[in-house]
Amino acid sequence: MMTEETLHKLSTNKSLTPIFKDICAETYHVKEGNIIYLVMKGLTKNQCYQTNAERALSALVRFNSCKMLIDFRNLVMLSPQDQQWMEEVWQRQAVKVGLHQLAIVMPDGLFAILSTNKLIEAIKKHASFDTESFLNDTEAYDWLV
Repeated sequence: MMTEETLHKLSTNKSLTPIFKDICAETYHVKEGNIIYLVMKGLTKNQCYQTNAERALSALVRFNSCKMLIDFRNLVMLSPQDQQWMEEVWQRQAVKVGLHQLAIVMPDGLFAILSTNKLIEAIKKHASFDTESFLNDTEAYDWLV
């Protein structure tokens, strides 16, 4: 989840608006910086992960944003199917809706780190938007703004 420091900073200036929430993820719009913030929770099933990733893209369009922050800190593992889907489907959709910057907060677990690194390498190799990884959401947010 968001660090207390970042959550406090954003909620204090009324910059954080919840968009979607389910058992797999929470999606927010961060007014300051016009950022879509997707927070993934724990172990995700294919459809749940993909649905939330697509919702985040819809939010980019809805808020006319070109910046996204995906927080994978609580992710247990990104399945090979989800990695493939992100590389083959989501990336293209992200380019179509105008994503320019993607900040990814790295997970804590070894398997999640390995699968996330593989995904980031593929995105950097094939996508036309800037992608960077970070250890916390404060650094990621600062890079986006």
